[in-house]
Amino acid sequence: ENIVRGRKLAVNISAFAFQRRGPGLFYIQAMAAPDQSIEELEQAVYEEIETLKSGSIADWEIESAVSRARRQFIAPLSEALSRATLIGEYAVYYQKPGLINTRLEEMMPQITRENIQRVAKKYLIPGNRTVIITRPAQASAEKGGN
Repeated sequence: ENIVRGRKLAVNISAFAFQRRGPGLFYIQAMAAPDQSIEELEQAVYEEIETLKSGSIADWEIESAVSRARRQFIAPLSEALSRATLIGEYAVYYQKPGLINTRLEEMMPQITRENIQRVAKKYLIPGNRTVIITRPAQASAEKGGN
């Protein structure tokens, strides 16, 4: 929110945790606002990561993360295919297809300031980072057009 609404460096920013059995991936995507420096945006993202590591997370941000995690877990359960897929994953990965009934309540207490700080310090480090910057294509005149 600080990067988009506060500092206006990006038009949007999002983060996803791709959780799998074994190694996972935490993915941050940001689209720079017009006339903003991509380098400054990248640095602002790193600053936000450092904020997570310091534990300086507001209570409302924790509550928002819990609500978002709850929605992301519950929403797909309204579709039979999604429920079946999740039951299958729990059966294959954990030998516990019934986790579909208890997983949400097991996950929610884990979203705490301390756990966020611990995980950020352990995994969100420069040595684990891959940065890809994409820029718009140049105008067609520069490609040999008219």
